[in-house]
Amino acid sequence: MGHVKIHKSTVIIAILILLGILVREAYPQSTSFLDALHPLMPDPKLTPCSVNPTQSFCIQPPTICNQTILCAVDSEGHKIFHTSDTRKVSETTKHAVCKAYGITTPCPDKQYEIDHLISLELCGSDDPRNLWPQPYTSPGAHEKDVLEGYLNGQVCGGKMTLEAAQRAIATNWWSAYVTMIGPMQVIGQ
Repeated sequence: MGHVKIHKSTVIIAILILLGILVREAYPQSTSFLDALHPLMPDPKLTPCSVNPTQSFCIQPPTICNQTILCAVDSEGHKIFHTSDTRKVSETTKHAVCKAYGITTPCPDKQYEIDHLISLELCGSDDPRNLWPQPYTSPGAHEKDVLEGYLNGQVCGGKMTLEAAQRAIATNWWSAYVTMIGPMQVIGQ
C-alpha cells in the first residue's frame, strides 16, 4: 500500500479548524461571543474574517500583497516589507470599530489596540471587517503579535503557505498560538 504524506501545517490547520468549530458550538452567536471568550476572539458578526478568511475584504489582492512582497529582503538581508508602511486605518475607523463592539471607554487606548484579525504580515486588509479591538491583557495583543511574526516566518521560510497561515490566524488565533508556539509562552502584561 502507498503511504500518504501529510504535512505538519495541514494537521495544524485541521486541529485549528476543529477547535474553532468547538468554540463556536460552545458559545453560540446568540450570546455575547466576545464576552464569552474575552479577550481572545473577535465577534464573527463584526469581524467576519474569522468566519471566512478567504473573503476578498479580508485580504489584500495578490497584486498588492503576496508572498514575494512579504518576504523580500534587501542586499543586507533586512526585510523590505514593514507593516507601518501599509497600515492605513484612520482614527475615525478605529473609533467606529470600538463603538461597534460596544466599548464606551476611550478606545483605542492603553487597554485596546485596533488589530487586524488577518495581520498585515499575512496580507490582511485594513477593511473594518478585518479589524477588532483586541485587549492588551494577556493572552492578548502581545501574544497575537508573536504569532503574526511566527506565521510570517513560516510563510517566508517555505514551511507554510500564505493561505494556510491566514486560515490559522483567522479561525482561532489563540489555538494557533498554543499549537505552534506553546501554552507557556504567555507574555507578561
